[in-house]
Amino acid sequence: MQTATTSKGEKLLSTYEVCEIFGVSDDTLWRRRKDGYFVEGYHYIRIGTLKRSQFRWHHDRTLEVFTYWKKPTKEILALANQAKVQESAK
Repeated sequence: MQTATTSKGEKLLSTYEVCEIFGVSDDTLWRRRKDGYFVEGYHYIRIGTLKRSQFRWHHDRTLEVFTYWKKPTKEILALANQAKVQESAK
């Protein structure tokens, strides 16, 4: 399987790969996302526009959450919102 990367060379993982690497179930991953631990545009990106579109997760940013179990700071939320605005302007 070919590894996906961002334009900056950051490693992107599938949901399956995240669950395997970090030893969590997909239910735990989705619950943590719903609880606000993961922010779209910073921790993961959605491939497509559908509700059930595939996700690609930033390896290092996701690892940080699993290491410290801290919710994102206001700075990270601002970066994610900025990325969403730039994406919608395209």
